[in-house]
Amino acid sequence: MMKKLILAFCLLFSISTYAVDATPWTKVRQIESRSVDVHDIYVEATIPSQNCTHNDRALIDVSTAGGKAMLSVALAALMSGKEVMVKVSGCLGYAPRAITILIRP
Repeated sequence: MMKKLILAFCLLFSISTYAVDATPWTKVRQIESRSVDVHDIYVEATIPSQNCTHNDRALIDVSTAGGKAMLSVALAALMSGKEVMVKVSGCLGYAPRAITILIRP
């Protein structure tokens, strides 16, 4: 019985914690870089609300290899004018945390 309760709790927790939302295909308007490991990406579409203080941007955490790759994709899209889809999940401080950036060929 206890195993079933633990499994049910884990399933419910994982579903509610990792809700992912995405923008429609859009273009990167600007990227704001700072000396800390977080960079802001602004797109033409509305960033899905994650109940964060600011919803006009998504934040990329570049302290990881994946974050650095996302920033590279965002920069490439900005320079080439290609469309992107930004997926966000939760807040990173004051704005939604970017977890995926897809670039349309």
